[in-house]
Amino acid sequence: MYDVIATVASIPYWALVPITIAGLLLLIIALRNVEGRAAHFALVAIWLRIIFDAYFKITIAPIGGGMTLNALLSIATVVVGLVAIDRRNLLIRWMLPVYGLLIAVLLSHAVNGDIKGALNGVFKAGYLIVLILAVYEGLQRNGRARFSGAMLWVVAMLLLLQGAAVGLGVKLVNDIDHSITYAGGFGHEANFSVALTLAYLPTMFAANLSRFWRLTLVILFTLCLLFANYRTMLIPILPFVAFYCATELMKIWDKRSRPAMIIGVTSLGVLALFAGAISAGDRLNDFYTLASNPGQIIRPTASFTSEERRAGSGRSYVWSYYFEEYTNSAPLQKLVGKGTDSWGAAVVSGDDGAVRAYPQNEFVAYLHDYGLFGFTALALFLGNLIWLSLRSDTVSRSLLLVLNLVLLLVQISTMPLWLMEGVLLYGLIGGYALYGASQTQRPGRRAEMKRSSDIRWRQRPKSIGLR
Repeated sequence: MYDVIATVASIPYWALVPITIAGLLLLIIALRNVEGRAAHFALVAIWLRIIFDAYFKITIAPIGGGMTLNALLSIATVVVGLVAIDRRNLLIRWMLPVYGLLIAVLLSHAVNGDIKGALNGVFKAGYLIVLILAVYEGLQRNGRARFSGAMLWVVAMLLLLQGAAVGLGVKLVNDIDHSITYAGGFGHEANFSVALTLAYLPTMFAANLSRFWRLTLVILFTLCLLFANYRTMLIPILPFVAFYCATELMKIWDKRSRPAMIIGVTSLGVLALFAGAISAGDRLNDFYTLASNPGQIIRPTASFTSEERRAGSGRSYVWSYYFEEYTNSAPLQKLVGKGTDSWGAAVVSGDDGAVRAYPQNEFVAYLHDYGLFGFTALALFLGNLIWLSLRSDTVSRSLLLVLNLVLLLVQISTMPLWLMEGVLLYGLIGGYALYGASQTQRPGRRAEMKRSSDIRWRQRPKSIGLR
């Protein structure tokens, strides 16, 4: 009932190996275009994760001791990242909400005692921390346009993979409605869709490219997202893409013509959303049903009819189940939860029998796994990104703000941070938001900050604490 994928296919190795070689050449070009070990680390870390996802049949297979190549890559990334970044930047006060996620993991496992789960949660939080700071330092050292241009060479790998998947007919078949998706040879369309989403920021901020090429690449990445057909990510992201395209097109027109331009773009946007709603079919009807009764979304599971259990891919029923699990927990576990991915041990009774159900909501998952502390830490982390976006310079403020807001909708309907691609996405957003906020400082402070890379919460300057 709740499983998404029934058939998984990877790109054949005779095609994947040449693509990997081409991707390696793209990585070398990217590395030659930036300076600084933090920038190099960020580029290599994202490139390696994309490659490991493309070879998922090898990288997710156990290699002994309960480890996989993916797990070893995450551990190595955190260790190397701590060497690559300027560790003084760990004292940035705006990193405190990120540490809150780490503290929530440690508190939960101090009570529950699951060492393996603790390592998983700790290294995922560590991955997020080092990537945010590496992206921030890379932007600080090279500037937004230069660093974004280099990152664009790395994420171009996704275009090659999706082109190969579509051209060779490498498909995933949905177990619920038998719809076909192309996921770039990744093991799941969710992973690929989240990876595609992180490509938007470097594309939009690559000011060394002409407006024509930036818009062209944005459209290409969006077409890849459409082929991926992961509507949980696609529907919220489309307004963000439309906002960017409208903003760029408005810059071409003079002030007298802009009202007509706004009306035209808005009309096209409404038509596109209407067409998307029609193509989504019964799936959106389920969400309309849930939205029309917001007070009934989370309620006792015994009150759900067979039809209601299936509405919205079973989301309301699953959320209600995990909320019941939380409310029936011991008082201490209500504070600290049951540990990383403990929802995987829960068994939800559905029409298709007892299954292990994916929570399909980041907030519900954090409440179940890390309790009230974890739920609060997640809310503070996401709120901090929005606040930094508001404090960013005019170049990045609106794009970062809109992206963070649409991703809140994604957080409510799925769990991007549970995926390593989601960690990459939020690492990139966090680095760009931190850099954007740093650009609102006085020129003198900005120059001093660039030399020292030292932003400490112990100091309290007027703006965001940049020294």
